[in-house]
Amino acid sequence: MESRVTRLETEFTYVRRDLDEIRQDVKGIRETMDRVSADLAEKPGKGFVIGTVIAIFGLSAGVVAATIATLQYVQGSF
Repeated sequence: MESRVTRLETEFTYVRRDLDEIRQDVKGIRETMDRVSADLAEKPGKGFVIGTVIAIFGLSAGVVAATIATLQYVQGSF
């Protein structure tokens, strides 16, 4: 009986050590996730990126149209 109790105490010691390691790992993961969340909060949102891309395409189309109109005007005046 005494040897079984000793064995259980030993096993419990290992279980406790493993749980402490898991707790530390979870704490580290939580800290990492908090850091990632903070970094993502500083990034521009999807709406801003899409709006910027649409604006760039719009400006590019305007520049192309203005260039074509200017070339047609120049060709017509010669």
